[in-house]
Amino acid sequence: MRYIGFMNLSLKNKYAVIYGSTQGIGLATAIILADLGATCILIARNESALKQAVNELSAEYGQRHSYKVADFSDAESVSQAITAIVAEKNIEILVNNSGGPNQDQLQPLLPMISKLHLASTSFVTIF
Repeated sequence: MRYIGFMNLSLKNKYAVIYGSTQGIGLATAIILADLGATCILIARNESALKQAVNELSAEYGQRHSYKVADFSDAESVSQAITAIVAEKNIEILVNNSGGPNQDQLQPLLPMISKLHLASTSFVTIF
């Protein structure tokens, strides 16, 4: 259990959903949350990367981390993943870290990217 000053930061028995969690900031966030005791449920579109990311998470407190595959450019995909998660778990922590396209695809897709980043938060939080 980690403490900062007199503040107990244990997240033991808490569930965290982190999307966009297979690399970068999303994965780093999942690692820290797991280190603090949270059970993490990762969401991203690449299943092999999700499996690898789940294996990187600490299970020091007996957590059983898991993942769901979903593409945040597809509302139905997100809806199915989140519906399945909230049917089984009480989510206390939600991290929106949805990514976007590769840099070479960026310019023609700016309208889609804006929609993705605005809509992804709504897709998840309405549940």
